[in-house]
Amino acid sequence: GSPGVSISNSAVGSDVIQGWHVSDVVSLATSPPALYFGDADAGDVDFGPASGTATTQPFTLPAGACTLTFDLYVETADGDELTVNAVPTSGTSVTLWRLSEASPTQQSGVEIEVPLRAWAEQTVRLRWTMTLDEDSTGFGVLVDNVVVSCPCAWLGCAGDEDCDDGIAGTVELCAGGTCVYAVS
Repeated sequence: GSPGVSISNSAVGSDVIQGWHVSDVVSLATSPPALYFGDADAGDVDFGPASGTATTQPFTLPAGACTLTFDLYVETADGDELTVNAVPTSGTSVTLWRLSEASPTQQSGVEIEVPLRAWAEQTVRLRWTMTLDEDSTGFGVLVDNVVVSCPCAWLGCAGDEDCDDGIAGTVELCAGGTCVYAVS
């Protein structure tokens, strides 16, 4: 494993890591080490079908409007899937972000920003899951500059729309000037 990250991969090469791993030699990383899904030696994903997960250690979010941000570099084939989930220690895993048909599979340096308000004052893990089909080609996936940020003060709300976190798996309500979230 890697410090702070638990990794599980379905593809196992003889002496080669194929799937998620922490790498400090990936040329696109702005601040190595970075999380890379691909063949450690060849620098590609020409080994599908395969899947893998990279999961953070549990951490507790403070009260307020925390946000996950990370830089994403993707070069894979159509049909490959990447998701990021919040995995609470008690409760149901919820997909925060998904590389979808609407998202190009050829991206360079895209910053992804995902609200974590629904998990305020809860202990969670973050999990990246990658699934390759048998026709996968390209560089793979690089996740870099992962940051969970939380402002010092929550400004409150006037109506339910002020609390919308944009995540389909949560219900948002404004109650007495404070946003209240529940996993649906």
